[in-house]
Amino acid sequence: MKQLIRYSIFSVLTLAFLSSCEESRERATKKFNEFSQQADDINSEIDKGLEKVESLDSVVRSGTQQIKEYDSIIKNSSSKIDSIAKQKTKAWEELTSF
Repeated sequence: MKQLIRYSIFSVLTLAFLSSCEESRERATKKFNEFSQQADDINSEIDKGLEKVESLDSVVRSGTQQIKEYDSIIKNSSSKIDSIAKQKTKAWEELTSF
């Protein structure tokens, strides 16, 4: 009889332990799924941010290229203007030197 009571108590304790383990596993799984979803959301936001940065970087590169082209045009124009000014100054000096 004592044996039966011991087995009964052991069985009840084992079931209680296994039940609590199952509940803990379910809670842990739920928390893991929540964290996994949050990680996916964060990853998605990071990807969106990176796309914006890459887009902005492309715009900056394009703008830099345009600035270089404009700078080249300005330098060429400046050189031409300086050359014309020197020619006109030389011609004026020749006219006024008589």
